Amino acid sequence: MNDRRQAPRIRRRPGAGAPVALIGLAAGTGVTAGLVAAAISLAIDAATRAGLGAGLLLPLLPVLGGLAYGLVGYLVAPGMRGLGIPDLMLAMAAPGADAHQARAAVARVVGAVLCVGTGGPLGGEGPAAVAGSAIGHAAGRRARVPEPWPRLLGGCGVAAATAVIFGAPVAGVVFALELFLVGPVRRGPARTLPALLAAAGLLATASLAGTAVRRIVVGARPFADVGQAGEAGLAAAVLVGVLGGLAGAGFGKLVYLAEDAVDRVWRGPVWLRPAAGGVALGLLLLALPQLYGIGQPVIAQAAAGALPVALLLVLAAGKAVAASATLAVGGVGGVFAPMLFAGATLGSACAAMTGDQPGGCALAGMAAVVAGGARVPVTAVVLATELAGGLAPAALGALVVSTALATAAGRVVSPRTVYTRKLCRRGVRWPQ
Repeated sequence: MNDRRQAPRIRRRPGAGAPVALIGLAAGTGVTAGLVAAAISLAIDAATRAGLGAGLLLPLLPVLGGLAYGLVGYLVAPGMRGLGIPDLMLAMAAPGADAHQARAAVARVVGAVLCVGTGGPLGGEGPAAVAGSAIGHAAGRRARVPEPWPRLLGGCGVAAATAVIFGAPVAGVVFALELFLVGPVRRGPARTLPALLAAAGLLATASLAGTAVRRIVVGARPFADVGQAGEAGLAAAVLVGVLGGLAGAGFGKLVYLAEDAVDRVWRGPVWLRPAAGGVALGLLLLALPQLYGIGQPVIAQAAAGALPVALLLVLAAGKAVAASATLAVGGVGGVFAPMLFAGATLGSACAAMTGDQPGGCALAGMAAVVAGGARVPVTAVVLATELAGGLAPAALGALVVSTALATAAGRVVSPRTVYTRKLCRRGVRWPQ
């Protein structure tokens, strides 16, 4: 009886639109998830600056960081491994699957700060999305909201966290819709047009609330300075699209090949595995310190055309290998950031080879690798556009061409994405 009295107005079918109470919950979720994501971003930035100033001690940082986040995962959330986004995809599609545990979210947030801040070549967006989803889901449960609204509120947390990490409010909304709520299983909470519109409204509310928090806490600085991105020519757009799609799909395969290889070799304690991997990463950073952490300065240099072609290609390949190896040993972080890094360097290399604009090609490369690896083409286009602060119609057209070709090329190489491959390996049938 008490349950019915507390939530009479919220028992409405999702196709009927979002009740006012849910809008308030979405805004609150956006603010809270935005604060968490902003804290992750600031902590990683501070740790990265300190690490890059460590001088000769820099190779030791991944070892110390691996030991720290290995213990955190072992003590706080045993069994936590690999990417967290696939678990959220499953939870959004099926009410019976639950990936919103607070302990796992806390472990991923702390682990990401320790991992990326001490040199791990990953991003903070994945753990931020996991934390945002847990916040939204918990808000729905505490408000006694019936299904599927808790899952939609979890999507609101994902949208807000993504928007805050990348400074891209529209991309946050599109990402939550494209990957979580209208996925291929068609069993998600936004499977009909009215439900989709209601979900989009809640997601936009949360994303705007998170963006407001970001401006207050972090400021207006972009995720990466790509400057005034020019237009990529048609030949360059085609080249970047095909190569970027192949690179993205290849990265998705490499992540799990590395994981299998480490599983076959490693016989020590689980909590010590990240520290052992940190030894190899530290040696790699001695040769290529540009691979340390997220690597926004390198993205800016690539967009400005300030790096030679040979180094750009080495950095693109090195980032993919280092990120895959870090995840394989138990590293915690998101894969969007390394895909953006690899795309920017690959695109800039293509610009140098074709004589095109490095900024436009770097931006097209970022979208192409994300589309090829994660298979979220609309998110890729919107994210790249927001990172550039807007694009002229011709530049946007070249970006769309690259992204479309990358999506097609990625499908040819692998029908599975970097996310759905994990689900398939666990026996979950996820239609393409």
